[in-house]
Amino acid sequence: MTTAAQQLREIIAEQLCVSPAEISDHDSLSQKHKMDSLDRVEIGLTVEHVLKVELDDDVMFSFDTTFQLIEAVEATV
Repeated sequence: MTTAAQQLREIIAEQLCVSPAEISDHDSLSQKHKMDSLDRVEIGLTVEHVLKVELDDDVMFSFDTTFQLIEAVEATV
């Protein structure tokens, strides 16, 4: 069974063109993987679609770590 955290890592990895194994919870995605604002929005929209959640706009435009996104998704459940 795939957890939400695993799904988030896979979504992020696919958008940033890296392996899910390269995505750690606390690394800065913008610094380590060069995530830009468009990547951030596309990741957020994909997360909303795949996990059937609605992310707050503040989260959608400001998360920088996988952990921040995991916490935001868990807060919607």
